[in-house]
Amino acid sequence: MNRLLQGDVGCGKTIVAFLACMEVVSSGFQAAFMVPTEVLALQHYEHLTSLLDKFDGDDKPNIALLTGSTSTRESRIIRNGLKTGEIAMVIGTHSLIADKTDFSALRISVIDEQQRFGVVQRGRFNSKVDC
Repeated sequence: MNRLLQGDVGCGKTIVAFLACMEVVSSGFQAAFMVPTEVLALQHYEHLTSLLDKFDGDDKPNIALLTGSTSTRESRIIRNGLKTGEIAMVIGTHSLIADKTDFSALRISVIDEQQRFGVVQRGRFNSKVDC
């Protein structure tokens, strides 16, 4: 199913999307969060990891950042972690819809600022969701 989360700037849309992702991750599946720019991907990654740092316990999910400027070596490690399920959530740019990016159990895909992606791009990303 597709859902649009709409609201004013600063109203908490990102937190709502993050909580939905964490619900999926806590059930043992994967989540992906795609944004249009590397700057926004980095901001979301830093914000979400800082929120996770406030959680107690050792059950923190493994979260990765995958963008076009991610080094080849690191990109290979992240893609392998997504394929094996070692990485529970990934935040990234168009790199998430690349043919070489596969997931083991992707159940939710969040597309931030979806109007900045084309219909085909959104469709390619949603086709990676393992239903």
